[in-house]
Amino acid sequence: MRKIVYVLLPVVFLLVILFCAVFAGAQMLRFATDLPPAQTFTLAEKGRALVISTASDGDFPSAPGLGSKELKAELDGLLDHAQQNGFEAVYFEVTDGNSVFFRSKTLPASAAWVGEEKTFTLFDPLAYLCSRAAQRGVELYALAEISAEEQTTLCTELAGYTLSGVVLANVENLNDPAAFCRSVSSAMAETDPQRKLGLIFDESRLDPETVNELAGEGILDLVHPIIAAGASDRSYGAALTEWSDAMKGTDAKLAIYQDMTGLNSQTVRDELGNRLTTASLNESVSGAVFSHLGAFRQQPVYAEAALSHFAAADPLPSIDLSFSQELGIHAPAQETIRLPNSYTTYFVSGTSDPGQPLFMDGEELERTTTNGVWGVQVELKMGRNVFTFAQGDQTAKVTIEVYNPNNTAPKPIDRITESSIFPTGDRAYRSGEEITFTCVAPSGARVVANINGAPVAMTQRAATAMWGIPATFSASYVMPSVSAQEVTDLGNITYTLAHNGTTTEYTSAGHLLAAGQEADIVAEVKTVMTGLYNAPTGDGNLAANLNRGTRVSLCGEYQNGRALLEDRDVYIPLADITILTGKQEARQHYKFLELRKTEKGEELVLDGGLNAAYPTYENGLLTITLADTVVEGADSGLTILEIDPADLSKSSIQSPSGLFSRITVQNDPDGSATFSFRLLPGVFLSGWDAYINQDGQAVLYCQRMPSLSNEYAKPLQGITIMVDPGHGGGDIGAPGAAGAGGPSEAQVNLALAHMLRYRLQQLGAEVIMTRTDDSGSTIYDRYELGQRLRPDLYIAVHHNSLAVHRDANEIFFTTGYYFYPQSEQLAKAAVEETHRRTGRDMLEASYAAYYVTRMTYAPSILFETGFVSNPREQQDCCDSNTIYQTACGLADAICQTFELPYTQATEGEAQ
Repeated sequence: MRKIVYVLLPVVFLLVILFCAVFAGAQMLRFATDLPPAQTFTLAEKGRALVISTASDGDFPSAPGLGSKELKAELDGLLDHAQQNGFEAVYFEVTDGNSVFFRSKTLPASAAWVGEEKTFTLFDPLAYLCSRAAQRGVELYALAEISAEEQTTLCTELAGYTLSGVVLANVENLNDPAAFCRSVSSAMAETDPQRKLGLIFDESRLDPETVNELAGEGILDLVHPIIAAGASDRSYGAALTEWSDAMKGTDAKLAIYQDMTGLNSQTVRDELGNRLTTASLNESVSGAVFSHLGAFRQQPVYAEAALSHFAAADPLPSIDLSFSQELGIHAPAQETIRLPNSYTTYFVSGTSDPGQPLFMDGEELERTTTNGVWGVQVELKMGRNVFTFAQGDQTAKVTIEVYNPNNTAPKPIDRITESSIFPTGDRAYRSGEEITFTCVAPSGARVVANINGAPVAMTQRAATAMWGIPATFSASYVMPSVSAQEVTDLGNITYTLAHNGTTTEYTSAGHLLAAGQEADIVAEVKTVMTGLYNAPTGDGNLAANLNRGTRVSLCGEYQNGRALLEDRDVYIPLADITILTGKQEARQHYKFLELRKTEKGEELVLDGGLNAAYPTYENGLLTITLADTVVEGADSGLTILEIDPADLSKSSIQSPSGLFSRITVQNDPDGSATFSFRLLPGVFLSGWDAYINQDGQAVLYCQRMPSLSNEYAKPLQGITIMVDPGHGGGDIGAPGAAGAGGPSEAQVNLALAHMLRYRLQQLGAEVIMTRTDDSGSTIYDRYELGQRLRPDLYIAVHHNSLAVHRDANEIFFTTGYYFYPQSEQLAKAAVEETHRRTGRDMLEASYAAYYVTRMTYAPSILFETGFVSNPREQQDCCDSNTIYQTACGLADAICQTFELPYTQATEGEAQ
């Protein structure tokens, strides 16, 4: 009996093994046949694939010899992580040397999977991954690292799995990579002709011609070259272009393999982002394959950089930033120019062939660029200055004539100079006041001004022996009597010029108005934005900005085209106002107040018009003083809102304000009213505004500073940014050193603005462009667009230039400008971050009252990238990598603005 048992035991054991094998095979067959169909090949559209590496140092498994339950959990976790990071395709590494990660008939299972003891298992990682990937809608590819020509059978065995394709790596190490790929393709075609075949390879070891030939034969469907940035003399962009050219005429999809192992976590946004953006600018590049999931799990910043790159909603347009390489002088634009003797030097610049030496007056000229753009400062002397430039058999010449304007006789004119016609803007004077006005007309002419229907003869101030040269004519006029409390419009002044037997009429741009002795002279702002200045000349010392519809009270004094206000020692440009007629009351009386919440902030609505507003913002307190304003009941102070911040923690308390703990208004002794807004703790303002709404009501608007989002890889989610590419349309901005032989400032501004838009969208922001092409718009259009759409931040993108008498080769730096305190941090961070990324010299951001820096509702800056009048700078500013790094620097600065609200906007702690 014992012998029988001894004999039967091995037989039973063999039968059990045989049964298990048959059962396992049946299970595998059932598992494979029950799988959903493979995902449609969409990598070209999706553009994102991620490698799940295997073996002992890979992503899977975490340890050898794990049970099927643990292995399933790990594979699910890997798919979860891939999907969370925005990858729609996964490349599963199925080889580990000569072993594999699936149940093969010919190759052993990897020890990293089953352990050194080769533990028997029915679980098949690849089959399970096929099932789960199909259920999730993820494309799955088998990635096989090939070490020998004999491994053709490996690819054949993979036919039993529902895969989107097979991708081979390391074939460049084989003796004949092309022959191997053909044999694999032939073997795969016998079992699954629809299966895709791809290659991952070191592009320096497999020539484009071979890959093009294989793709042209229909053998390769996916081409993934590994391009090592900086590994050769070629730039990353040049390498991409070479491979995209190699794939033309084939149906193969080109997706660049991104090796994550060589990246530094501190600079990954620069390195990886630059590679991805450079690839995205190439229309022939379908996407990217990232080397292994572990890099994303261990360094979240990698995943953030990769995921944010694919978040941009709109593609980058193609903008021509190329330069002519023919010899030409582009500055000055004319062959001959005349300059006064105040010019002792001139910066001559142009284009040339970078491959040939360039000579000026027989001496070789040093060029600072590689694209042929050049510039040289020349010395000027009185008379004719001729400079000749030569290259090969080509020559170009420019003549600069320098003259003494004091020795030049003035040229005769035959008309009244329009800019001298009084009044250029509306002016009101008191009844009985004598005014003196002038105009410039030809000497010896007869000039008569018609005012309110009465002719007033004008007299030439100084006699001159020269007939017809410009001369000043003047006259006096006594303002007529009108109703004591009213302002009467006398209309335009018409000038009649009699000269050389011809009579011509001219009409003033502004109206002359007579104000009664007791009348308030009230003007209304007619432009979208105007300024109040502390001086009658110059644009500095800006006291406040006023919106269209705002009213101001004038005292009747005018200087240099500006009117002095009644209540304060400030001036307003006459061209920006219309003086109101009839009986006007300068003072506004408010009886009705309402606090409303808006999408981005809150507004205090006042039932009445709006007078000049003077805001200050410091230490969590915003005050807005309205000139000539009285609020009923506010003589001793009126509290509109008061909340104890401590009560807000109680669920029963519902605050009518999400910004302020206290709002008060006080009628001031000088006739103005001051509104005070105390911020809640932890709340910051991005800006404010005072304007007239569609119902004719005055509105004091406060906009909340948003904070960075917690959404992964999208810190700017929910934040709206307006990007303004300077100039455009007929306004080219600075022509640049290359002049017409290269892009203008407006074009370079647009290229940088689009790249900034692209980067901000990657980070989750909503971006509004003031222009998306070469169209133009006025500064008022841009301001009004921002005021209507209320972005959270406004940035105007420009490039700098120098006066022609300065040596542009010596000037190169980045800088920025701001006006309001809430913009200072943004301006400084923009300069510092772009300096850090590009290495370009920087000049610290500074205060300046440009129109685009005076947006009150949000931080607004003007950013000057570099000097396009400098040949080296113009070349650099047009470089795609520099444009990308500059945009990233600006995006980093914007993120800092919302991460660390500016220091003066501290929360309302001081009660």
